[in-house]
Amino acid sequence: MLRDLADVAWIDGRQYSPDAWAEYFKQAFIGWDDLPGGGKRGISTTKLSVEEFANYMTQIEVWAAESGFPIMERAA
Repeated sequence: MLRDLADVAWIDGRQYSPDAWAEYFKQAFIGWDDLPGGGKRGISTTKLSVEEFANYMTQIEVWAAESGFPIMERAA
């Protein structure tokens, strides 16, 4: 799903990698760990239960739809 988003999403004239989107969504929807020096890193999705991960993926799909980015429309 994040590869699809990276292919179609342009923000302020720029595209971002699937890894950049993963980090963005982890911080936006799961939270973050504080790092030394004031940085932050998204909490790993491996800490989520199956139900929490499914909800996380749904949040990404909703965000993409509300933002006008067509993902999950390609045939498998």
